[in-house]
Amino acid sequence: MDKDKVLDEIFKDDPDGLLDVKIKGSNILTEDDRLLASFQEINDYLAENNKEPAANISDMSEYKLYATLKGIRDNQEKIESLLPYDTHNLLDHD
Repeated sequence: MDKDKVLDEIFKDDPDGLLDVKIKGSNILTEDDRLLASFQEINDYLAENNKEPAANISDMSEYKLYATLKGIRDNQEKIESLLPYDTHNLLDHD
């Protein structure tokens, strides 16, 4: 018996379904996913605090959000990709 025929028989004779494998989706975030998640953190901060994050070195979380927003505002490509999610007009678009 040839190898392919033997393998076919093994796969066909699986009464318990042990060989039925379901491929899981990837949990790896893309660069766009990470950018959107970061921008959403900034939106959430503004909604909770009624202000944009500031360069507050005594609050590193706020400073991180400030630096992220500054980086986004300095990159036209990022601005364009995030415009649909700019619920607080953070990106100063016209």
